[in-house]
Formats: sequence, structure tokens, C-alpha cells
Amino acid sequence: MKTVVTVTEHKPHWLVLGASGFIGTALVAALRAAGRSVTGSTRTRQALANSAPDSLCLDLWKMGSLVEPLRQLKPDVIVNATGHDGSRPAAEWGPFYAQTTRHLLTAVTQAGRLRTRVVLLGPAAECGLTPAQGATETTPDQPLTLYGQAKCAQYHIAQTFRAQGIQVVTARIFNLLGCRQPVHLFPQSLIQRLRTEAAPVTVQQGHHLRDWLDVRDAAQALIHIGETAATPDRWQVASGIGRPVAELAIALGRLADKSIYLEPAADPQSGLWRSLGQNQPLCQIGWRPRYDLATSLKDMWTGQS
Repeated sequence: MKTVVTVTEHKPHWLVLGASGFIGTALVAALRAAGRSVTGSTRTRQALANSAPDSLCLDLWKMGSLVEPLRQLKPDVIVNATGHDGSRPAAEWGPFYAQTTRHLLTAVTQAGRLRTRVVLLGPAAECGLTPAQGATETTPDQPLTLYGQAKCAQYHIAQTFRAQGIQVVTARIFNLLGCRQPVHLFPQSLIQRLRTEAAPVTVQQGHHLRDWLDVRDAAQALIHIGETAATPDRWQVASGIGRPVAELAIALGRLADKSIYLEPAADPQSGLWRSLGQNQPLCQIGWRPRYDLATSLKDMWTGQS
């Protein structure tokens, strides 16, 4: 009599920190749609009340509160999608990202989770003004903002833990689109203005070039990064296509049936006027953007993304 052995493929268990935020919400939804086991965590009890029943409240400021949950959950992948409190002064952003990154990675060490892959999120702001062909993973960091500087510091802190054997990587995500986007970011801010202001709605810096990417595509990219066997310390999550702010503004204006006035720039090449990324390493492990700009903007306008 033959014995039949059934081999069950191991599906990694994910822990998403900041699961109630813009990126975290999209990632949790993508993971569940893909049949992954996922636990989300929030920073406050209030956010926890609006989350899934299996969510946790974890405070990255308190390293001691992280160790035991990590021992119990045994996550294969941790994504830290926790962002700073936008109501706090910009001078506090650097200490926030530095301390919470140290606490998380130290807790991973103390919990004995050295085989857990930790994915941190970085922004295009780390790059500053990018080359015309777009930044790569190895383009030197030249941040022009306090936020970019804070996130660059986070990356370098992660590198010290990586040298100690922690499997920590950074996903540098370019300019996102999605209906849950915070209102202080340009696309969502413009949508709010189009809903409330009389035409024409004025848009500044229409000549600025940005690499727009749907947050749902970014979520799929994070799944690839979390589960790939490849081991770069930084991944670029970008569409690889640069478009002017004016193109996005005019497209949203059409959706709102309102005219847009593009204010001429006094100095077209001042400030962060070009922020573009390349994405070849991510494409090599099977990821491709699925949402074009028109679809992303329509879904944002109708609240479907």
C-alpha cells in the first residue's frame, strides 16, 4: 500500500504596522485578496476600534511592548507602514522615524525573529531632484525636505541592523494615487478644491514632473518585495513614467467638469521640479503596474480605489 504525502505550500504570515493608514489599508486588502494570513496593527485604540477583529494596537515608541507580540505572532514578513503625526512640527519627524525604526528592529532581534523580513517604507523625497532618466536604487540620496532627510536617516539606521543579520529592506515608493490619500498631498487636495471652488481652479507648478503610481499597484509591489528570495537592501516602487503635474490637473478638471488655470512658473527649474524613478529590479521579479493614470484618477474621483 502506497503512502500519499501531501505537501502544503507555506503561505507567509504578514504583520502590517499602520494598517489603518493610506498604504497600510491597501496592503491589507491586497494580502487578504491573495489569500495571505495577515495581522494589522494600529497606533491608537481609536483606530483599532475601526479595524478588523484580528487587529492589534502596537506602539512603536514602546519597544518593550513589541517583543512578546512578535514572539506570539511569529510573522514571516513585517511591513512598517506607520507614518508620522501630521499635526506635529516637522522638526519631530526625524526623531520619530529614527526611534521607531530602532525600536522595531531591536524588538525583532529580541523576539528571535532573525528570519523575518522587515520592509520599511521610504519616499521619493529621499532622492531629491532626480536625473532626467529617473533615479535608481543606487542613485545617491539628496533630500531637499525635512521629510526626505528623516527617511534617509531611517534607511541608514536600518543598514546598521542589516549588518547584524536582520533581514530589513526599504521600499522607496514614488508619488501615490488613491482615494484614501491624505488631503495634504496634491492629488487629493486638488480633488477637494475641485469639489468646493469655483472655476477656474488655479494650479501652481504644473510643469513639475512626477512618477504617479496607484496605491493598489504599490501594495502588490510590497507583496513581491516581502516574499521574494532576492535580497537587495532597497527597492524602487515606481511606474517608470514621468508626467507633468498639469496632465494630472487637467484630467481631474475634466472629471469635475471644471476649467483649470495653470499659473506660469517664475523659475521653472527651481526646487523639486523633477521626481522620477526607475523600476527594473522590481519588474524582474514579476511585478508590473496594472492601473493607468486615467483609471487611478477616475477611481479617486468616484471614491472607488
